Amino acid sequence: MVELDRYLSRQEVLRTLGVSANTLYGMIRQRKFPPAIPLGERRVGWSARMVRDWQQKKIAAAEKTAA
Repeated sequence: MVELDRYLSRQEVLRTLGVSANTLYGMIRQRKFPPAIPLGERRVGWSARMVRDWQQKKIAAAEKTAA
């Protein structure tokens, strides 16, 4: 069975990352964070899987630098 991905709201992404909205959108503009996915006319969300993958890459890079 295929597992469906959950979409995170902007507030959930901000809480998860611990950054401000300005920082989040700056990272998106610089292509350092995945952009939001349009879910409707006035609604966007971020794939929980994509956010988790991004976090894991950042952790791996930090661990590699620290080693």
